[in-house]
Amino acid sequence: MIYDVITIRDHLSGCCFMEFRQLRYFLAIAHHGTFRGASEALFIAQPALSTQIKKLEEELNCTLFVRSQRGAKLTDAGARFAQYASEINDQMEATKTAMSAMAGDTRRIRVGIPPLVSKTLSLALLSRARHEFPNLQLEIQELMTGVLRDRLASGAIEIALLNSRMPNEASQSKCLRTERLLIGGVGEIGQLLKSKKPFTVSDLAEVPLVMSTRRNCHREIVEHLAKTYGFKLSIAAEVDSPTRMTELVSHGTCAMIAPRSNFDRPTRKGYVLVPVNGAEAAWETNLVIASGQRKNRTVRAVADLIERIVLSQA
Repeated sequence: MIYDVITIRDHLSGCCFMEFRQLRYFLAIAHHGTFRGASEALFIAQPALSTQIKKLEEELNCTLFVRSQRGAKLTDAGARFAQYASEINDQMEATKTAMSAMAGDTRRIRVGIPPLVSKTLSLALLSRARHEFPNLQLEIQELMTGVLRDRLASGAIEIALLNSRMPNEASQSKCLRTERLLIGGVGEIGQLLKSKKPFTVSDLAEVPLVMSTRRNCHREIVEHLAKTYGFKLSIAAEVDSPTRMTELVSHGTCAMIAPRSNFDRPTRKGYVLVPVNGAEAAWETNLVIASGQRKNRTVRAVADLIERIVLSQA
């Protein structure tokens, strides 16, 4: 059995007791720089997080963070403790992985990803998961946003990445990244995009667009912009495959709206890319864990890996 309490002894202070979860909480605050950011990442209430850190500081008899309105900054003692805490946490995770491997423990986690997000995430996630969780069976389901929501609600998937979120999803989701929307095109359409300085949301009414079908977050976001600014979209084609969208745009028949991360380097060549200016012209990447799975350690570990990958691609 692996115990959740460790004892640290030294010749000056005798001994102190702490829990592994306190180390994880401490490291999360050090990483995010705020108690709020750490509480969202850990899916625990901020007051509970503060209480555990206070107990840890009392056990260690030192102050680990300087709190301010801007966040939490490590003290000298906190920075020193962070080195030890990281080593202990890494050793603990390695021990759990090794023991699970000996026991033949194989777990299956299902992750739902919209097509535009899958384009930049799936390969990296599968590669990193194979290395970090050798006994994990990771199943990636590339589906439309509406279908992903249904599967989350029914428990058919444990984790999903959504580019838009409903009001009832706010408490169980975390925004990992917000990107500016761009519009891209070639030929005459590219010249039309360049002629608009700046290109505003309302200018979308003049451009033939390739759009995803309904129930896809890509479509939801752009239709919301049109409704907010009071104009009708000119939809030239409806396609759910990012690859087919790119092909249509490359033939000069229509333009595509997407965040910058979806215009990869090969695609950018020959494209005219301009930002869509408007207060709401933004693209969120939200991590959502299914109800009832937030305390599942394996699910949380995979969610943490997804967060690290998405942030590294920012």
